[in-house]
Amino acid sequence: MGALKFYFCICLYFVCPFLYSQSIPSAPVVGRPVPEFQLEDIFDFETKAAKSADFKGRWLFLDFWFKGCTSCIKSMPKINQLQEHFRDRAVFMLVGLMEGGDNRSIKALYGKFKDRQNLNIPHVFDTALIKRWGIKSMPHIVVVNPDGVVKFVTDGRDLTVSKVDSLIGGADVKFYKKDDFNNSKEGDAENGLVIFRSSLTKWQGETQAIYDVDSYVRLFKKTTQRNYKAIMIPLYGLYNEAYVGQFTWIRRDSLYDKFYPKPILEVSDSSLFDYDYNVNIGKGIYNYSLILPPDRINRSDIMCAMQNDLKRAFGYETLIEFRDVSVWKLIVVSERLKNKLLSKGGKLSYPPSFAGGFKLRNYPANELIDIISRYISDEEPPYIDFTGMKGNIDIAIDADMTDREQIRRELNRNGLDLVKGKMKMWTLIIRDPIKSK
Repeated sequence: MGALKFYFCICLYFVCPFLYSQSIPSAPVVGRPVPEFQLEDIFDFETKAAKSADFKGRWLFLDFWFKGCTSCIKSMPKINQLQEHFRDRAVFMLVGLMEGGDNRSIKALYGKFKDRQNLNIPHVFDTALIKRWGIKSMPHIVVVNPDGVVKFVTDGRDLTVSKVDSLIGGADVKFYKKDDFNNSKEGDAENGLVIFRSSLTKWQGETQAIYDVDSYVRLFKKTTQRNYKAIMIPLYGLYNEAYVGQFTWIRRDSLYDKFYPKPILEVSDSSLFDYDYNVNIGKGIYNYSLILPPDRINRSDIMCAMQNDLKRAFGYETLIEFRDVSVWKLIVVSERLKNKLLSKGGKLSYPPSFAGGFKLRNYPANELIDIISRYISDEEPPYIDFTGMKGNIDIAIDADMTDREQIRRELNRNGLDLVKGKMKMWTLIIRDPIKSK
């Protein structure tokens, strides 16, 4: 096991980033009046146009999204529920980004979700406002009170009926803080006075920042930054960092079909591993930081230090075993239909967003699994391709890509299916401490 090498690319659930190069002249600031804006060509709202002053007297939730943002799309049914519940007291307004001036595809995508999920959310498409406010990642929700003052900037993960009801009722409510422009400080590690220090604390609202071990070592070689950190991470993620070298991994990583993404818990009380990134934010979430002497900043010493700290803090025993684990398998159910998928050639063609379904032409068969699993719950087991398909394929899927049963229906039409099954992977096992007799 020690000979295995692991590499990593962080892909955290919550925020889908994109970049603009312009300055940020008028971004909303919590506690200040919302910068004046005007919305044109609004759909499913009482008027076709509105300016910021028109929303005074009601709470306003400006929810910015773009078609490649999985979290944005997954949250639409929740936003619809909130709009229905608070129709007379608040406005939830979706503001869509028209990337590269392409307004037709995002409008068509929203239209599909509107029809399939019976959405009735006020919505508008306004790239200029997104650029003017310097919004760099989404979901991005600006909450404005009835007096026109910005109360929160959040990603919406803990927007619930009960919390919004308390907010509107005048209670002191807090939502997860999202700050596109936060630059976390590295502390005093670089002053040369600290030789060794490690810290494990409960999360207290700090901006998330998680290094995988190999990336941090490369960063140190370039910048001499000595503070390794994992901020806003669940306990299972700390164990993954300590024993695998990274918090999570995606399908294109070498670990994906070799190492199970979450440890298996064989403990009498697993409550320490319960965590919440969405509603009761902070439950089961930790911060960890580590400063080592410069000559010990390497993969082995960092992971060894983390393992020792976790052992001292929680006492669990750990081991790595090759076990049968649950996965979703993409399989062939009809060879005849599968063979019809073989590409007839032509220019590679695929849509920029797959959320509302897709048509692929001359597309690599081994990448189909990436597309069909992209919008399904992040908490699911890995999705593994068992079709054995080679080369390129032509395929059309007409489905809400957040709905597994719709996806399966369309896959069946093409001779394929998604089924729950087992396969062997390396797995981190966490057990209760061995009691001495």
